[in-house]
Parts: sequence; C-alpha cells; structure tokens
Amino acid sequence: MRIENHEQNGLPLRFEKASKDDIPELTKIMKRAFDDEAIRFKGDSRGGGPPGYDDGSFLMRWGFTGDDQNPPGLLYKILIDREIGEKLVGAFIVFIGEKLGSPGNNTLGTIFIDPEWQDRGFGSQTLQYMFVEFPAKRWRLGTPEWATRNHHFYEKNGFVKVQEVWDPELDEGKGGAYSYIYEKSR
Repeated sequence: MRIENHEQNGLPLRFEKASKDDIPELTKIMKRAFDDEAIRFKGDSRGGGPPGYDDGSFLMRWGFTGDDQNPPGLLYKILIDREIGEKLVGAFIVFIGEKLGSPGNNTLGTIFIDPEWQDRGFGSQTLQYMFVEFPAKRWRLGTPEWATRNHHFYEKNGFVKVQEVWDPELDEGKGGAYSYIYEKSR
C-alpha cells in the first residue's frame, strides 16, 4: 500500500505499513541507528539500544503482537524513491490513544533513520506526516537521558521535556538509566 509522497531534498519520501517480512531489514537499520547513537553520544563502543532492538523482537513485539498490558502499535517503514529504485531508510511505531484507552493522546514508540541517510530532514518530515495522518491533542514519547541528539531533534519539532523517569530496562548492564519524557500539544 502506497502512502502519499513527500518531497525532501529532491527525493520523494514514502510511508508504508510494514509487514512481518520487513522485520529482518528493519532490524538491521534499527541496529545501525541505535548503535551509532550509543557510540557517539553515550560513549559506548559496543553500541546498544532497547531490549530486542538487535534481534527483531522489539519490532515484532511493539509493531505486531503487543504484550499482556499493551496492544501493538502501528509499524510503518520510511522509504525514498530514487531513479535507481526505492530504498528503505527507517521506520516508526505509533500507538493510537483510542487503542490505549487514552483518546486524543498518541505515543511515538520509536523512530529511526539509517545513519547513512540522517541529517537530510527525513526525521522531521516523518513527524509531520505522523501529526497529519494520526491527529492527536497530545503526542508523547520517551528517549534516553544520554541521547542528546534526540533531545535536540524532538525540541526542534515542538516537543517539550516534561518528566524524567527511571527505566531499569535502559542500560540493563548498568542497572538502568533515566528516560526523558517529551510531549507536544496541539
């Protein structure tokens, strides 16, 4: 299914609902993106990300199966059309408030762009697409305290940090870390 084209830096950007068949390729991109972030901003030469980011279980859980307490979100892939063919460059997961029992309040579960394609406006264009496609009174997300590039990105796109929450799943080897909670209201 094709979702509208958005022109960014001369390249048409497209969004399509992902399938389970997309998980292996999306996992490779997610691993590159999260490892790059951890190496550059956390100083961890091994990289790292949320549990399951490197084996596909994160995308499968949050994009397709959910868990005992949470329904699955909507997993979309981000593609660009080039003269030589389409290229998968990232993905995002959104949780629609109505499905979570919180009408009007959507949550961004994750967004990632392959490091090779970052700094071209694709992340901001993706957020704008989400705000139109999944309208909400309030958007909410969490990101690790050490992810300073993410903080700048979200703030540039109208989000405000509203809370710091201890998350034992972040940096499990070190016993956890703070997650910064951001919100954007209409």
